[in-house]
Amino acid sequence: IVAIDKPHGLVTTDADGNAKVVLTNLLPGLSQALRVEKLYTVHRLDRDTTGILLLASNQTVANKLNKLFLDHEIQKKYMVITKGIPSPREGTIDIPMCEKSIGDRQRMALRPVLSHSPDSLKSAKYNAKGKSFKAITHFWVKTTNAGTAFVELEPETGVRHQLRVHLSEGLDCPVLGDHKYSHAEKFAPQKLSQDILNLLAIKQSKARNIPMHLHAAFMAIPGFGQEGQPLCINSPLPRFFRYTMKKLKL
Repeated sequence: IVAIDKPHGLVTTDADGNAKVVLTNLLPGLSQALRVEKLYTVHRLDRDTTGILLLASNQTVANKLNKLFLDHEIQKKYMVITKGIPSPREGTIDIPMCEKSIGDRQRMALRPVLSHSPDSLKSAKYNAKGKSFKAITHFWVKTTNAGTAFVELEPETGVRHQLRVHLSEGLDCPVLGDHKYSHAEKFAPQKLSQDILNLLAIKQSKARNIPMHLHAAFMAIPGFGQEGQPLCINSPLPRFFRYTMKKLKL
């Protein structure tokens, strides 16, 4: 296993061909530096998410990791700064998700299952707008100040943009710097309170430049540690994240 500490702005795979720097284009050089024949991607992080990203140095390991991710057996923890303070301070968001159209663009959204059956979340649901996916996120608020919070997240499932949507639509506390999921029916820069702007020493017109504060901080991979124990990987918060925490007094 190869674990890299992904920086903000690095695209894992570029389906549209618009990104300037793409991880998959860097893999041949990284493979040569590590003296392995080839590196395989086994999962992805959003462009603006930082932290642990796993690669495999051979097809056998890649297949094992792919299955672990598919079966949700890899424990993952994320750290995030939110605009708004989650209430309650800890809990579980268990709301399915789907794809939603806003104008001519697509993004993920919540799709509550209106059923009293406890089995209603065990399988994918369909309706006229498409497929819904089971999505479960556990959260714990660590510190708060000035209408912001430092929060630990542990997803049970791995739906695209799950953490961002669960925070924004489920708790009404979008990730600081997440300009895609800060408004219910439009794409626009995040609107910040005057208290937050004052602490960050910026004007609202500059809020669009704030990076997304979502960091993949920990992974425990079953069976890859010594004597069959989980392999645990930690990633420290990036410099810009720590700077924001200091400015917000979190």
